[in-house]
Amino acid sequence: MIILGIDPGYINTGYGIINIINNKINFITEGVINTKNKNKYFIINNIYNKLLFIILKFKPINMAIEHIFVGKNFDSIIKLSYAKAASLLVAENNNIKIFEYNYNKVKK
Repeated sequence: MIILGIDPGYINTGYGIINIINNKINFITEGVINTKNKNKYFIINNIYNKLLFIILKFKPINMAIEHIFVGKNFDSIIKLSYAKAASLLVAENNNIKIFEYNYNKVKK
């Protein structure tokens, strides 16, 4: 079972891919989608397209993604929501089952 883990971020969205076979976790790859652009529409599209490439290449069946930590900076929350929405949309469009976790669980 191949699982894609996502750490959504507006400028840097992290990802990792593992394969679980007979309860043994095998590392496949990890990386960061960097977006250094001021245009939010470009950023959302960039995250979507790069995750789509990763999904088509590795064919995960599940995705683990962080719940957005609600802090005091609403601008940051909105920007993180863009990255998370792009991630959720690409997973949903590719029939990947989505699991959301608190940040401390998904980092493990």
